[in-house]
Amino acid sequence: MSTLKILALHGKQQTAEVLRTRLGRLPHKARAVAKFTIVDAPHLLELKTGDEVPLRTWFYRDGNQIVEESLQQSLQYLEGVWRSEGPFEGIFGFSMGGTMTAMLCTMPERFPGIKFVIIGGAPDAPAYLLDASGNSKVPTNVRSLHLMGQKDNVIPVANSALLASRFVSPEVIEHEQGHCIPTRAVMLNSYVAFLEKMQHEISSMASDTPVTTHVTPPLSEVPDVKRKGVVSDECANLQAEEMDVLGSIYSPEEFEVHTSPASKGDPTASCRVLLSPGYSSAPPPKGWAGNLGVNITLAENYPIEPNHPPHIEIYTGSLSMLEFTVAMRRSLHSSIVRVAAEICSNGETCVLQCVQAGNEWLSEGMWQHTSALSTPSTEESSPDVGNMPECSVQGEVSDEQEDEWIRNASSEAGRIAAQNRVNASNYTEKWMESEGLNASASARGLWNYTVGLIGKPSAGKSTFYNAVIRASLDSRGHRHMAEVAAHPFTTIEPNIGPGWYASHMEDGDDNIGDILPGHREPFHGRCTEGRMAGRRLLPIVVKDVAGLVPGAYKGRGKGNRFLSDLCDADVLVHVLDITGRSDKDGNIIEQDGDYSTSDVDTATLDTSMLSFHTSSPLADAEWIRFELHRWIYNNIKAKWESVGRRGDSKCSKRVLALFSGYKGPLWTVELAAQRAGLSLDHAINWPDRDIHRLVAHYICIRFPICLALNKVDSLSPEKGRCVVEACQKLSAERGEAAVPVSAQSECWALEKISGRNLPPVNSKKWVEEEERLRTCMSTWGGSGVMEAISTAVSLKPPVLCFPVSDLDTELPVAWTSSAKIPACQLRDCLQLKQGSTVEDVFDALKRGALPHCTMHGDFVRAEGRGIDRNSKKKLLARDTVIDQTNCVIRIQTNRKSVW
Repeated sequence: MSTLKILALHGKQQTAEVLRTRLGRLPHKARAVAKFTIVDAPHLLELKTGDEVPLRTWFYRDGNQIVEESLQQSLQYLEGVWRSEGPFEGIFGFSMGGTMTAMLCTMPERFPGIKFVIIGGAPDAPAYLLDASGNSKVPTNVRSLHLMGQKDNVIPVANSALLASRFVSPEVIEHEQGHCIPTRAVMLNSYVAFLEKMQHEISSMASDTPVTTHVTPPLSEVPDVKRKGVVSDECANLQAEEMDVLGSIYSPEEFEVHTSPASKGDPTASCRVLLSPGYSSAPPPKGWAGNLGVNITLAENYPIEPNHPPHIEIYTGSLSMLEFTVAMRRSLHSSIVRVAAEICSNGETCVLQCVQAGNEWLSEGMWQHTSALSTPSTEESSPDVGNMPECSVQGEVSDEQEDEWIRNASSEAGRIAAQNRVNASNYTEKWMESEGLNASASARGLWNYTVGLIGKPSAGKSTFYNAVIRASLDSRGHRHMAEVAAHPFTTIEPNIGPGWYASHMEDGDDNIGDILPGHREPFHGRCTEGRMAGRRLLPIVVKDVAGLVPGAYKGRGKGNRFLSDLCDADVLVHVLDITGRSDKDGNIIEQDGDYSTSDVDTATLDTSMLSFHTSSPLADAEWIRFELHRWIYNNIKAKWESVGRRGDSKCSKRVLALFSGYKGPLWTVELAAQRAGLSLDHAINWPDRDIHRLVAHYICIRFPICLALNKVDSLSPEKGRCVVEACQKLSAERGEAAVPVSAQSECWALEKISGRNLPPVNSKKWVEEEERLRTCMSTWGGSGVMEAISTAVSLKPPVLCFPVSDLDTELPVAWTSSAKIPACQLRDCLQLKQGSTVEDVFDALKRGALPHCTMHGDFVRAEGRGIDRNSKKKLLARDTVIDQTNCVIRIQTNRKSVW
């Protein structure tokens, strides 16, 4: 068999050389089957400042329209290539080159002999691929392989699928990467296997095979190549007629046809209809509108033969598992499937009735009976044992027994978390590596770190929030300040703002000597006060969540809404009123109280010494963790039946799915199970006690907590030290941290610096605040606000990476002598998620992670070393994990990055 000749077309803003790099080892691996001819597009793009090689495009655009003249010039150019280098049996096209590939297929008179194509990440061009009747102009004898990236943000899978739908029986490979040509071994083997199949088919193909066209209406989703075609023309007509009827009833926003058959053998009809409850005495949440619907795919012999109902899938759009739970999905699905089966048993059409059944489910408020956001009663939460294969069955458990399980599970989880932190040699201990776990691609990359502030009402959270974001320093008044008041629920909507923390990594100038004329000056500066002085300041997002009260997991206070707000946080700062002058609901107690500290040995401090009339800081810390535990446990337990729905084979995956709504990477659940000594593969046999243990370990990993012992200035120094020592001792035993804080003193200091809204000098307010600040500084060495935030981040630290243009000079990426800033070493710092690699850093730099430049070109090589200038340099592969030994990194590409 002769070697296949393949024309390869690059994408926009690329060149033939770039595509050759992107193809990797494919031309070499497929050399026995095919020969690739890679050509440059004829049109040059404007050369950007600093670019060494002009990039190219196959056509220009005027807005969303293709400039026809530029397209025709490219077609004429390719005709010349076809005559001089071809003819070609196949075309490989990436991105815009893939769109060009499809266009060439529609012009057999100009580009004869095309038998197959491979297209990766390419957008559709219906104006050039469809005729006036909406039929595809691609010949039916052209075979195709389509590559689609699940994380492709340039050409989404749905757009690539539209292009694939223009071909007959397209083969689709959906990979886990982004806008690229995957070149891992398994992918290369797939390409070669396709080429070998094409080679065999072409060698046995008759030379006079007629060329015809086929009818393929536009698709908005990935083509289902495995779906069977309709069995007869009558079935096709009836299915198409039913789609037309639905189109006349519903608006285009409510109804979308995926496929509609025209004749025997065409893919069966499929559509999506959005649900709408109409009038309802219990209207569903507003966020469901436009997001909740039904995907319906008809059977190949529907509706001629009875007992062949359509395939039903519930569409939930952007709704999370917390907003539309598994229990809700199952209930809605069951209601619709029941109607479909009943109607189809008589050989009648049922799509409209299925939609109506879904609307009735909404209007009758059936979703309320399946919600997992409230605590189910014993009767409601007791599953039907007969429908739970192999799941463990246990009797009713008293509240006292379950509370005891929670206390024991939390104690065990806290003890193990404390051991892990004590045994760590430094803050950047790689938890996943020590536990044998790996981060998926979605759990790596830049970390937009968020610190959540929690606590009961009136503990001083909003004051703490204002101090953290430096609100009073904004002379223009543009920074948002949280409302502050001494009553519960001052904060109703969560306050969100920018803040800073002091880095856990030492990166000062101690080792400079006479090596460099400059110095290490971070982009955001350094902390200048307290125990954090000298540390690099790095940005975070601070989220002040509204005050919680005991029983929030049951909906008390602002309930689950506030708990749900916490899911955006990476760590939590629990702001406590160390004075105990507010009750458990946050109401201020008028009479003064006093901690009973007499006759207590500070070496054996416990909660007994912190008793107060109605509240104590350690008691507050305890019930907050209890609220988190109960909230997560109740949600998990309400959906636990799904774990054993299909036996053991997918048990672990279903457990992981139950935790997906809490926005933590899946490895945190795996790590929690390892610490608890539980096997996810046998989760269906766990008793409730083990589910509690899993949740307790998960909370310790997913939501590390630092206690901000606020209002410490309100206690005498002796009493304050006693209480702080007790809190720090007990929090350390739980793997947490505790820091004495005076948020009010910090805000006062900031107000003095800004000079705004100050009371008259020597007024009562002035004297009180000055005395508070002096006491705080003399007793505690500072307000503790920065230390509390920084300590919280250190409990779950990001990986710090310092991209530079040179490992010796440590100057910024793309810095030149003409840059309008001083030569600052180690200026920039990226905050990465645990397990991030060199490739993740490269992607971040290409996406503009640095404020002064964007990295261009393709990856060539990388080298790195530790933060110490004397540490050893080493070459880094793209999949090398970033850690302290290679955190200072230089990445080289085939194009210059410009300041």
